[in-house]
This record gives sequence, structure tokens and C-alpha cells, in this order.
Amino acid sequence: MNLLWRLQLIASLCDHDESVWSVSFHPQYKHVLATCSSDKTVRIYYVRSEAETGTITTNVLSSSSSYPGMNHQSLLNTSSNSGGNYKTMIKCLDVLENQHNRTIRRVDWSHPNGNALACASFDGTSSIWILLKNKIVSHLNALDEEFVKQSPHNDDKKNGSFSPLKLLKCVSTLEGHENEVKSVAWNFKDVSSSNWSAEMNDDDEESEFGADCGLLATCGRDKTVWVWEAIDKIGFSDFDCNSVCSGHTQDVKFVAWHPLTRENMPSLLFSASYDNTIRVWKEGGFNDDHSSHHDFSHSGGAGGDEWKCVGILRGHTSTVWALAFEPPFVPSSTMNNQTTVRYSTASSSSGTTNTMTSTTPLDYPQFMVSPFRPFLMFTLERYIMSIGACMRIHTGLEKLISLVATSGGDNTIAIFEWNRTEQKLNLLTKIVNAHDADINCSMWNRNVFGELASCSDDGVVKIWKLDL
Repeated sequence: MNLLWRLQLIASLCDHDESVWSVSFHPQYKHVLATCSSDKTVRIYYVRSEAETGTITTNVLSSSSSYPGMNHQSLLNTSSNSGGNYKTMIKCLDVLENQHNRTIRRVDWSHPNGNALACASFDGTSSIWILLKNKIVSHLNALDEEFVKQSPHNDDKKNGSFSPLKLLKCVSTLEGHENEVKSVAWNFKDVSSSNWSAEMNDDDEESEFGADCGLLATCGRDKTVWVWEAIDKIGFSDFDCNSVCSGHTQDVKFVAWHPLTRENMPSLLFSASYDNTIRVWKEGGFNDDHSSHHDFSHSGGAGGDEWKCVGILRGHTSTVWALAFEPPFVPSSTMNNQTTVRYSTASSSSGTTNTMTSTTPLDYPQFMVSPFRPFLMFTLERYIMSIGACMRIHTGLEKLISLVATSGGDNTIAIFEWNRTEQKLNLLTKIVNAHDADINCSMWNRNVFGELASCSDDGVVKIWKLDL
């Protein structure tokens, strides 16, 4: 284990009344976080934390809001350990409720602009909420100013009644699954201006922010995967069901889109199931003369608008709970040419079609790495229930770092680095008993490298910083 890497607890958000199942950082507003729970609510937070030098060591923060029945706190303080000091501000901005009558299992922001939030529920439906961006921008600007002006040594906690800002409104409900919806995911595909400009009106307050991809996938206990498409890429008020995908023999636990489905590239959808397999879906399947160019076994199907299974990934011996792709790496404008050249896409040198078991420390034998071109796909099973990946050029080490976070039924968060040379995962650090119960989700903030959010059956959301 590399002792130079530390995962530091920055804040604990204790607002939900029951288990918290999912967290999702906004793709555009890096300090906005959505959470969902068995208490049938979704909460929207402002979460900002920055390193401070020469600050006083104080206690780790805890946020508590009263919606309903508890006192809301907007917290601004510093937290520290031997890894460094942080000034942190946490504020609950909104609560979405009275839409679902059972557990809300997963939340996901639309891409690339985050105009909408999708919520999957055990009541068999998924709700779509649009973000009133002009409204949230003014609030975020005010909070940013407050954060900058506030002294990091100020221990004052401002109490008061919490009034939701109503930054989102529900515009659509997707119905069709026979029972519990387990996961929901928006596609990454970019939307060209020609596809949506005609849909915008001059008086549309959201039009200046651009459209998102309207392609959405859901999965559930009924063993099916549904593909939906928004007719209106701005308002998200109307959806068509493109396809109902059948093939899994047990619950479908998770869906995720390949991150490189952009522009004219075909979209690939992946589903993970209780039947120990991962299925790959593509609209229309593959034509026979095109099939040999792909790295996975094909299940037939050519042409047509229906989404067809074009591959099955086998290798896990138990439930596949989740999967994650190494995200696309876009060098920032501050990186020099020499640094940019060092980057190479993660691909399989052998071009094998089989999944590869990565032997990792500390009893993680069921952590699988699939050499899908041109990006890595990580999958997991058994007690590992959540996984996330992020990338960045580390200026001190002068190399591209690809990090993987896992969490699950052992209450532990583990951070791995993907070693491209050795083609394996190396454990960097872990936090035992990071929560007091099963950790249901851990997700990197892709706009703030090293910032991680986790949530648990203990009802708590925690914000972590990886000290590099």
C-alpha cells in the first residue's frame, strides 16, 4: 500500500431518514450533488471544499437539515488530518418529494449539460426532473461569494428553517416496468445543434444552456432493460420507448453506456445482472459484414430499430452489481504539449475478446477488468456493490493517473490505480469502516479530481478528498 495516498473525510451529510442508495455529481456545476434514499426523497446539495494552508485543525463537518422536522445547517469550517486542511461548505438546496411512493434507488444527471435528473424507484417508475438553470446559477453564484468571503476559522453554524429553493420540477414519469426499477442512466452522446435548435423558442429560459442527449436506459427486477428517448431534448416532457430488451434470466441490477458513443459512433449499452452476466446492447444489432471488427461475441441480429444483444460477458460467478468505464480523458488548456503526448488510450495489446481477472490485494478476487477497446471497463460482484473511475494528469508524478474506487458490504472504501504497463489494479489506500453499514454507492466528482462521495445504509452521505 502506498502510504503517500490518503482518503480524508471532509463532511458527513445526515439529512436522509433512511438508507441512501445513490449519489450523482452534476456534470456542469461541480459543487452540486444529488442523493436519493429509501425515505422516498432526493436531495440537492451545494458541496464545496478547497485546500487551505496554515489553518487551524477542527472537527470533521456534519450537515443536518430539517426537511422535514430537523434543523437545517449551512456549514462552513475546516477539516484536517496529516494529509492537509480543507475549508468546506455544505448546504442543502432542494428536496424532491411526493413523486415516488417507494425507495428511490438511483439518480443520474443528463449529459453533457445536466439539464435533467432521472430518478429510478422501486415503485416501478422513473421520474424526470428538469433543472431551472437560470434560477440555480444565481444561487450558486451567491454561495460561491459566501464561500470565498468566509474565514476558514469561523466555527459559526447558521441554523434556521429550511425552505427548498424549488430548483427542479418533475416533467415526466416513465412507466412500463412490472416492478422495481433498479438503475437509470443517460447516454453520453453529444447532441449537435442541428438536431435540437428547431425545438428551442426565443423565450425559453433554458435554451441558452444547450440540449442534452435524450437517450435513457432503465432496468429492473422484471429482468428487462428499457431504452427511452426524449422527444424534446430541452424540456424532457415527452418520451418514447425505443425498445424493451429481454435476455437476462434474473434481476438486472445496473445499466451503463459506453462513454465514447459520440457524434456518429453507435451507442452501446451495458447491463449487469443477478444472473452473473453482462449483456451488451446495440440499436439494430450488427450487420454480418461488420461483426468481425468488434471485441465481443455476437448474439446475432442485423438491422432494424430494436436494440439487440450483441454480446454477453461471462466470467463472474455471482451477481454483477455494477460496472464502470474509464472516462474519456480531455487534456485541459493548461497542459503543455509534452504532457499531452504522454497520454495513450487504454486498450488491449492482445485484442482478446475474453474478460480478464485482475488479482488484487486484500481479497478482491472478483474484481474484473474487461479489455474493451479503446477504454477499460471495470465490473464487480459479491460484496463490492459500487465502482467508479476517474483520470487526471498528476503534475507531481508527471503521468496520467487512472483511479478506481470500490465500496460495498464490508463497509470499506478502497482506492486502486490502474497500471497500464502491468495491466492490473494496484491498491493505493483503503478506509475500513468508512460507514457503519453497507456502502451502496461511491462516485468520483469528475470535475474535481480526488473528490469522492459515498452513501450507505446508515443513512449518511460522506464527502472524501484523496490527498495526492
